[in-house]
Amino acid sequence: MNKRLSFKHTIRKFFMINALIPLTILVGLFLVFSIINAKQVVVRQAEIASDHISEKLEKTNEAYSQEIRRMSHNLQVMDFVLNRRGKHKIYEFFYDFNNRQAIRSNMFILDKEGTLLLSTAGETDTVRESIIQDMYTRIEKNPNVVTISEANSVVNYNGKLTVYMYGRQITSNEGERIGYIFYMLHEEDFLHMIFDETTNMVVITDEYDTIIATSNNSTRGFLNKFRPSLNSRGDVVYGENVFYMDRVKVPNSNIYVIALNSLQVQTRTITWLIIFLLFVSAFIMILLRHLSIRLSRRITVSIDQIIHAIHQFQLGNMNYYLSIKSQDEFELVSDQYNLMLDRINYLITQNSELAERRRISEVKQLESQFNPHFIFNVLETIRYAIVINPSEAEKSVLALSRLLRYSVDNHTPHVKLGEDVAYLEDFLALHKLRFGNRLDYAINLSDELKDMYVPKLLIQPLLENAIKHGYKKSNSLSIHVDISRVGESLIVKVLDNGGGMEQEQLKSIKKALSDNTPALTNMGVGLYNVHRRLILLYEGNKGLRISNVDDGLMVQFSIPIEEDVM
Repeated sequence: MNKRLSFKHTIRKFFMINALIPLTILVGLFLVFSIINAKQVVVRQAEIASDHISEKLEKTNEAYSQEIRRMSHNLQVMDFVLNRRGKHKIYEFFYDFNNRQAIRSNMFILDKEGTLLLSTAGETDTVRESIIQDMYTRIEKNPNVVTISEANSVVNYNGKLTVYMYGRQITSNEGERIGYIFYMLHEEDFLHMIFDETTNMVVITDEYDTIIATSNNSTRGFLNKFRPSLNSRGDVVYGENVFYMDRVKVPNSNIYVIALNSLQVQTRTITWLIIFLLFVSAFIMILLRHLSIRLSRRITVSIDQIIHAIHQFQLGNMNYYLSIKSQDEFELVSDQYNLMLDRINYLITQNSELAERRRISEVKQLESQFNPHFIFNVLETIRYAIVINPSEAEKSVLALSRLLRYSVDNHTPHVKLGEDVAYLEDFLALHKLRFGNRLDYAINLSDELKDMYVPKLLIQPLLENAIKHGYKKSNSLSIHVDISRVGESLIVKVLDNGGGMEQEQLKSIKKALSDNTPALTNMGVGLYNVHRRLILLYEGNKGLRISNVDDGLMVQFSIPIEEDVM
């Protein structure tokens, strides 16, 4: 009897020591790493945010600087200022440029006396005119340099604010000043840019610390200046909150990006983490002691039966039940094991049903997504097509109506291929209205395939992705859609001549698709949705296949032929 009790004591001691030592080491190392890494995480997040925004603003600044220089020397602009001819052409120049910018703007053209000749912002008020007038002196001092000025929250006719201005004088071929041209940038697009970052606050200022845009209005000081209070370590202090600050100058401009990331959030996180780990450690110690006692009691002849049952369980035999009648703790273990097995079998059945429901729910969710920027761009294009080409605008409105009606009809998840292709033709026709001769497309589909059933809106995101990324490397784009039948499979290929992808980027995207990773930073959510729908709808489907072909990109997939609705 004494020997048995001693053996139990040995088992308990061995179990506790071998469980607590590595657990204590891991908890200690984790705490040390968390404390050391906390500040670095804050600093790195702020640096990444400021650098990311700075890169975007550098591209924006370069684009507007080049565009205003080009427009100020444009012969049609000169002709408009001198003779008031070709106004619609100036609008075309502006919207062709503006629709391609991350930060959009309003354009104003004045003659040399200051009379407003053209405005893309509707009626102007005295506030805007006074700000434009204030640019004259600066432009005259630097007639051959683009003049840049922060415009202090000017309200447009549609309620939008403009917060930054580019201005330059327009000169004739003889070098005589004949007028002025201005671009006033929207605050809304600045905010879209900075709210995409994960850091706590972002502030964009000029060289005089005047705030252009900010994610938090508490950073606005007297006269809209950014003049924060600093502690002895150089961190920014707002009330009881302390922030790490990273300030970056946008190259070739007078714009600065300031990223602020809270240090107190990290401190509180570490504090709560320590408290949580202490509670967990105490709980684990109590649990381990209890388990060691139970373990020592189980060392009897009945342990062989339990080990065999566990082995059967590992092999997947969910119907192997214990039958121990020892009138001791092992009988209780046997009964509990049997109850557990019953519960697991019940949960497996239940989880299979839940998994199927989640699969259906995810498919529905992926089918329902639609890009609002496309609708915005189409409406903007139609708006100006009404003035330039009313008949074409009428056709576009009807096409948009058909497109929207088709996309919001959720009653039929599977449609005939001919209907879906008709939707694609409307979709491409609307883009054709926007890009004109810069977009060509063709859809190759035989009549025998038009009555085949396919998942609704499965091809459209591929076209949207081709249009979105194709113009980054090319001024014009050609898209070819080829739909064919190979055996019992329907093969869909979307090819473009948009320059393709770098090998590293293509490799990264293929890996993301293979891993079913939703956080695809190099591609749109539309491609990922198509990939997931293919995998969820068709068991064993490989999803999308992406490859560079000649001077463009090819995205393709295959699905089983369906001659009737699923």
